[in-house]
Amino acid sequence: MIAAYALIAGLLAGLAAGGSFKTISELHLRGELIILVTFVVQGVARGRLVGTTANLWGTIIWLGASVLLVGLLALNFSHAGAVIAAAGTLLNAVVVLANGAMPVLPAGGLHVAAASISSASGGFYSIAQPGMLAVWAGDVLPLSVLGQTYLMSVGDVLLGVGVAIVVASSMTNVQAGALCS
Repeated sequence: MIAAYALIAGLLAGLAAGGSFKTISELHLRGELIILVTFVVQGVARGRLVGTTANLWGTIIWLGASVLLVGLLALNFSHAGAVIAAAGTLLNAVVVLANGAMPVLPAGGLHVAAASISSASGGFYSIAQPGMLAVWAGDVLPLSVLGQTYLMSVGDVLLGVGVAIVVASSMTNVQAGALCS
């Protein structure tokens, strides 16, 4: 879901900055098809797509896909935002690897939603417990969109911002080096 919001945010930011859909069609990433497939594999592996359920193998596949995604993003560091997206992906992988699951810390009225996410995920998500590492980087940030509330991680935010920057900068032909000068 974060990828869809990031794409929309990137498109809107690109248009607001004077970009066009014509220039985004010229965006070419190294391994772009593999990047898209990897995002889908991650969604299936963690049981977040309709009709899928995660398990230990799903978590292992998700971690492998995350490592692949970080590598593919590294090949595209010349694109503004790719470093940020890679950092978010890596942070999510480190948190899951450290805890064996993505810690979920329900906020406000999200206790029921968090419990259902945790149980429906087949083990990819786990309600935060004492002794878990880097819970602050788990799914602890509430996001409400169109009456639906989601929990996101710091890594999700970084990944989303990175994807939005890649999209917006491609619409305005801004390269990573140009952002730093």
